[in-house]
Order: sequence, then structure tokens, then C-alpha cells
Amino acid sequence: MSGVQFVSHLMFATTLTDHERNALSGRFNLADGHARYSITRNYSALIEKFPLLLTRSYDQDEAEYDFGKAFFGLGGQTLIDQARTLYCPSASISIELAANYLRMNHLSVSLIEPIFDNLADCIKRHNVALKPLKEERLYEHDTSSWQKDIDTDAIFLVMPNNPTGYLLSSAFFSQIVEFCVKEKKLLILDFSFRFFIPELHIWDQYKILEESGVRYIAIEDTGKTWPTFEIKVSPLVADKQTFAALQRIYLDIFICHSPFALAFVGEFVKASQREGPLKCFQNIIAENRKLLRTTLANAPLKPLSNPIASVEWLRIENHINDIELVKSLHDYGVHILTGKQFFWSEAQASSKFVRVALMRDTDLFAQGMNALRESIPAIFH
Repeated sequence: MSGVQFVSHLMFATTLTDHERNALSGRFNLADGHARYSITRNYSALIEKFPLLLTRSYDQDEAEYDFGKAFFGLGGQTLIDQARTLYCPSASISIELAANYLRMNHLSVSLIEPIFDNLADCIKRHNVALKPLKEERLYEHDTSSWQKDIDTDAIFLVMPNNPTGYLLSSAFFSQIVEFCVKEKKLLILDFSFRFFIPELHIWDQYKILEESGVRYIAIEDTGKTWPTFEIKVSPLVADKQTFAALQRIYLDIFICHSPFALAFVGEFVKASQREGPLKCFQNIIAENRKLLRTTLANAPLKPLSNPIASVEWLRIENHINDIELVKSLHDYGVHILTGKQFFWSEAQASSKFVRVALMRDTDLFAQGMNALRESIPAIFH
């Protein structure tokens, strides 16, 4: 794609996904948060297994159980009843199912902000009443500071949050669950970035959810973690009451998710079980984050994201805005996301934030940082 074509698309890009799609053929694509690092880095031993996956016979129930056992086990999660799990091809489709459920049951929802805009767009498309829940309202770790303002039927949170990496503590999570039980609210949780949480901070969310009796929908994903060429698995879990209705919606769309996809992605999950997340992918994030922050040490771009995030959320401390910065970096072959669409409830033309994806091969990322370093004097003159 030529530079003229990209800038033209950029000028009319209305969603973050537009930006991500335009950057796919870019020299240094640091836009989308998907796992785009070489399979040979940590998973080369799996390559010889892949032809066998194409020729084996599958039992659907066994394929789902085998995947779920490995996936939730790696995340340190206890599923009381794995039969209450639906397997979708992507987290976006899981969100679509949740949005359908909200519409069909006439439920309004408070959605975290900032957040990737397709969550809000999907819910809006179903004409569901939607209100923002500002992330900073949660920083005090006290539900009493904001719960009086929650007048919707459901609360939708992302853990850790994208783009900031904000993560609820176990104690605060329990407070929110108790609030939802008391006020009879549905709790929707997106755990798509869960595998970037260090072991020290892992705790069992499903145990808390199940023991509380709260009505909930939980969305999981593999696409942010493993380099599986956009073949993904998104487990969708719910309480007994909610699951029955979700399953009816699911079966109107799917018979099941591909058992080959479950087995293929499952091999990556099992490899991470054997080697450990730190060796398999968390060290990629740490290495690239360190290099990015070193590159920006003298630039008016301040990192704001929690170090557990697989992206870096940057505030521009200069006269230019996010759109101007993204367009200028394109000239150097570096593609990142504007920040304005993360503030989905605000009709703003620009912002002072940008997001950089870190799940990339470290050698390619280093080349991108060389280009970024070269651009800084010209852009921030």
C-alpha cells in the first residue's frame, strides 16, 4: 500500500479497526494488539505436529474439554462447570453474543472508558442504552465512590483494561461482584488480556463469581497472546441463568467452533503450560516495552500504561495531537493508533493519547524504534 493510499484511508478512518486494517501492510505495524511474533521464537517444536492435526478425527466434546482444561488451567482459573462454556472464533463475536443478550432482555449497560471502541460500537448497533464508566472512578478501590451513579442494568469491565492495563485487585473485584449481587445487576467481564498478568497477581476470578451467585458473562480470548495467524478461540462463560439464553443465541449462529482450531490453538496453550508464560510471551512484552521507553526518554511522550499491558498508552506532552502524530509517523513507516476513539462517549476531533502495540518480534520492533528515534526531532521540533 502506498503512502498516499494510507494517508487517504487514515483521514477517513472512523474506528480503531479501520486504523488497524490500514496498518496491516505497513513496514512497522505497531497498531493492532494481536500477537504478531514469529512462531519459531518459542513454538518451533510444534510445527511437526500441525499436519497431524489436519488428518486426525475429532470428538467435539473432547476437543472443547481438552482446550478448556489447558486454557483455564494456564490462567489459574477454576471452572465449576465447564459445560457452561461456549467457544467462539473471536472475542468480537463473543461480544456480539453478549450485545444480543442485552438487547433481547432490554438491559442497559455501563461500559468502562477508555476502551477499544468496537465494544461500544457493537453494543450501540443493538440499540442498547449505554453509559460510560470512567476508569479513574475505579482508582480509589471503593465501590461506594461510584456505585450510587450506576443506574444501568449491567456493568461491563475489561481486565486488564485496554489500553491502560489497569487491573482490579481481588478485594476490589469482590466488592464489585457483591454490589452486582445486591443490586441484581449483570456483570460482563472481558479477560482478553489475562495472560499478561504476572503470576504474582493471578487469582481465581471464576471461583469468586460462582460462589457469589452473581449473574455474569465472561469473555476470554487467545488472539492477543499466541501467534496463530488469526486462528483464534474465544471461550464465553456465564452463570446458569444467563448461559441458557446465550446458548440459544449461539446455536442460531454456530453449531460449534472448529475442533481443528481448538486443537491447533490448544497446542500453543499447552506449550506455554510447559515452558511458562514468562518464557513464551511475557518476556517479549518486557523487552519491547523497555526499548520503547528508552527510545522515548527525551521525547514529549509519557508512558501511562500499567507494565502488565501488552500495549503502551502514551500521553503527548507537546503542541501536536494524536492524529497529527500518527500521520507524521506514517512517513517513517511506523503505524500506531490514535487515542481519541478509545474515549468512545466523547465526540472529540482529536486527543493527546496514542497506543503502541508490543506483541511483535523483538528484532522487528527494534527496527521500528530506530525509525521512531529518527522521527522524533522532526515531529517534535
